[in-house]
Parts: sequence; structure tokens; C-alpha cells
Amino acid sequence: MVSGARGPDSTGSRTAVFAGFQEFGVTYDTASTPSLTGLTLELHSDKLTLITGPSGSGKSTLVRVLAGFIPRLLHGKIEGSAEVLGNDVESAPPNSITDSIGMVFDNPFDQLTAATKTAFDETAYALENEGLHPAEIVDRVMGALESVGLADLAGHHPRRLSGGQSQRLAIACALAQQKPILVLDDPTSQLDPTGTAEVVSMVGKLRREHTTVVLVAQDLTHWLAIADRLVILDGGRVTADGSPASLLAEPGLLADQVMIPRYVAIWAELRSRGIELGDRAPLGTDQLLASLQASDGAGG
Repeated sequence: MVSGARGPDSTGSRTAVFAGFQEFGVTYDTASTPSLTGLTLELHSDKLTLITGPSGSGKSTLVRVLAGFIPRLLHGKIEGSAEVLGNDVESAPPNSITDSIGMVFDNPFDQLTAATKTAFDETAYALENEGLHPAEIVDRVMGALESVGLADLAGHHPRRLSGGQSQRLAIACALAQQKPILVLDDPTSQLDPTGTAEVVSMVGKLRREHTTVVLVAQDLTHWLAIADRLVILDGGRVTADGSPASLLAEPGLLADQVMIPRYVAIWAELRSRGIELGDRAPLGTDQLLASLQASDGAGG
């Protein structure tokens, strides 16, 4: 699939395809079995694509390919074909992908430099290395910190930030480089509820601002309401792909592949008892409560 082509998303509209995989596979040099195999998938711009699946399903490998880390930094046998932003992942020049896609890992402390004394300097670090004009650096840094809600903490030491603030700072560092696509690999997996809420709110804001986001998550609880599309991997390939509400309409069919959010499980159980709640799964507790109130109203 050539980048820039148009393909249907889960709602039936047509959006630009920025990445395409055709019967794609990756087997790391240190592994005897493939992490991805026979993967066929298109990813669209101006969407938040949520990728999930059981442990070992290939989620992190997929986003590392997207970010340009495979096969340059992490080596392995490649099968099939993959293009990201019009670049073949095997033959493209080193910066052709990494210059356009920002990657944020699950642990912000693996990503922050530990070489700066303020959140501002941390966000400016990569820009200074690029040799940008100081005025442009200031504009980009403050814009990125504002986007993630850390503008008031620009002068704080990175090590004094909370877990959620540190993760938002890592995202600000990616945003400051003004890359059109943001890839997040389970960004709340190591955060407490407060930190999780901070990051989810911030990613939702980026989505409303039309940032293209690809997000890996094991726990879907907080992400379904802001995701445009849900892709489920298992055994290194796509097993389901569509809107979150439609895919989770029969949660029992996905129980072995997906960590079903509690509000979806409750909705499914109530439906099994004959309570009419519609045929689309709720994407949050608020939607479940609204469905229950509507059902009560109809019954009354």
C-alpha cells in the first residue's frame, strides 16, 4: 500500500493511509519464533488507532516497526512488505521514518535524558541538537508543554515530577519536534490512577486537535471512549479490526484476546438477562449508566 492512498476507516469514510503491511513478519535475531507473522493492516492519518491483544501478540513489535526502530536498531528477519509514509521499512534511509514519527515508551524514565535541570530544557534537548534558532525552540517547547498541561511546570526539575507528569513530559518532547504522527506504547502501564487520568485526558486533547495517534494498550478501560478504531492482534497477526463499540458487542468472543473492561462485562451480563441496552457496547462507565437510565425510562 502506497502512503497517501485513501482507504476506508471503521466508519466507512476514506482517510489517508500512512502505513501499510502486507503479509508482514518479524523474527528477532534472538528469537526462534516470529513476533509478527502474516500481518496485513493499513493505518490511517487523523485517527486514534488503539492496538491491543494478549501478551506476546506482537503489539510492541508493530509500533517499533512504525517508529523506524526495526530493522535498524532491533535486528531480525523480515518477511512480506511494509511501507511507512511511503518508505519501505527495509530499504528506506535511516531518518526517512524517524523524522516523521514520534515514539513514546511505556516508561518515561527510559526516555527522558536525565541530563537537564528543567522540564523546559528537557523538551528543548532534541531541538537544540538539531540546531534550530533559539526563538523557534522557545515557541515549540512552550507550545508542546502547553499541549500536555505542563506550561506552569516548565521551570521544574524533571526528577521532581510525578509519574503522570513525567509521561506527559516525554510526550511533550515528541510533540516539540512537530512530527505528524505520535506512537504511544502502553503509556499508562506504570502509572497510578491519577497519572493515568492525566495522560488519558492529554491524549484525548491531542486527538481532538487532529493529531494522528497509534496507541498500544493492554488495559482498554480508559481508552475506548477516545479511540476511532480498535485493532486486536494475536499470534502476531490481526484477528479483529473495527470500531470499539462494534467489536466489543460480543465480549465473550474476545475474552481470550482482550482484557474486557468491567463496564463492558456488566453491559453484556445485563443484556444476557434480557435487559435491552442496545447492540453497541458502552465505551465508558458514563455510557453504561446512560444506557441503564434509558432502559429504565423505556420500561417505565
